[in-house]
Amino acid sequence: MLGSIKSEKRIMPIKIDIEDFGEFSIEYLVMDLNGTIATQGKIDPAIIPLINQLKSKLEIYLLSSDTFGTGTKIAGELGIHLHLVKNKINGAEEKANFVQKLGKEHVVAIGNGRNDYKMLKNAKIGIAILGAEGVAREALLNADIIVTSAVDALNLLLNPQTMRATLRG
Repeated sequence: MLGSIKSEKRIMPIKIDIEDFGEFSIEYLVMDLNGTIATQGKIDPAIIPLINQLKSKLEIYLLSSDTFGTGTKIAGELGIHLHLVKNKINGAEEKANFVQKLGKEHVVAIGNGRNDYKMLKNAKIGIAILGAEGVAREALLNADIIVTSAVDALNLLLNPQTMRATLRG
């Protein structure tokens, strides 16, 4: 089962050392779609070059219930993996299990919804987006970092020193 999630793509992980948080290596980026990198099913074009930069460093997955039916198209345009969340009642558990199978110590998760809170909590670093579609209380309380856009979240990964400054004790 694990082999069906992880690909054989060669990546250059992002290594981070944060006081009181530890030294770790990020290999995977797991993102929610709607409210996170898309608003009402439409992707923020500003994230495209950031995703393109991160693809050489991280294996990137889009996890979505696909409320607006745009997940396959967006994942294809971005050149990233798509995992459609099948469990509409307990999507939070399905997303958390996905992070667990990747190896949560090597995952950064980004989301905004109630069904994202467990993946945010389980990932090494959880980033909640407080954007145009809002953020669920559960996501907010289980994230390590809160930002106002996917652009801000992705820039944290491209500039790990800013993440270090935010998370150190």
